[in-house]
Amino acid sequence: ILSCEDSETYHSFPTFTMILHIALFKFSDSNQEFEDDLQNMLKSGFNSLPGIQASVTPYGSLSILDKSAHLKYVDVPDKSHGYTHCEVIIARDLSALKGFLHSDAHVKVWIPAIKNNLESIIVIDTPLILPYPFVVPNCNNAVLRVVFFKFPNIDATETEKLACLIEKEFNVLPGITASFAAVGADKLDKNQLLEALSWADKSHGYTHCKLLIADSLDNLKSYSHSDALHKVWIPTIEKKVEDYLIFDTPLSSIHSSTN
Repeated sequence: ILSCEDSETYHSFPTFTMILHIALFKFSDSNQEFEDDLQNMLKSGFNSLPGIQASVTPYGSLSILDKSAHLKYVDVPDKSHGYTHCEVIIARDLSALKGFLHSDAHVKVWIPAIKNNLESIIVIDTPLILPYPFVVPNCNNAVLRVVFFKFPNIDATETEKLACLIEKEFNVLPGITASFAAVGADKLDKNQLLEALSWADKSHGYTHCKLLIADSLDNLKSYSHSDALHKVWIPTIEKKVEDYLIFDTPLSSIHSSTN
């Protein structure tokens, strides 16, 4: 993982070419047939596109897929705002992401297939900062925590400070790897990126993303109650953040490798 002391700035999108594309979906109904259809569309469509690795997974973890049971085990409140599924796409570069967005697999197959079941969607793009594929001891135990923030008034310097704080405080915790970045990628801010992609803004005002990988549910629980989170991170951001959303989901094997 890059260090804040390295010559390349830890958070800054000009230094990274791979793009993290995250979409949170709020589906009104999700039965097994619908879940199977989602996975089939990924396999035959998205993951056959050049430079694209895609997954869609529901809230929870592989060991506890039930949302209420997951929240109870980790012992945290529900901050998902009702969103039910998380799409994680790793794009090799801007060209690959644009190709995905405008592909038949996305526009003519995926969007029509989900639109009648879709209540809401949030989409943000950031640079992919963590080494990829994500290395975990066992992907069946790993959990991906996505946190979207609305920071209306922080600039690039403040973003860098928060990214370095995460590296210092979170990435020393057992089984935890995390990053923090502003929306934008490939040397472009959000509006420039959307223009380059020829795509609409679906960020709902979220400005930053914290991506956290826990190698086990127990380590996610420990992180969720750690001093690093509650005595360092939260006091640092609480007067600056307007809103935030937290979504836990299994780390798909397509995005991971074992050490």
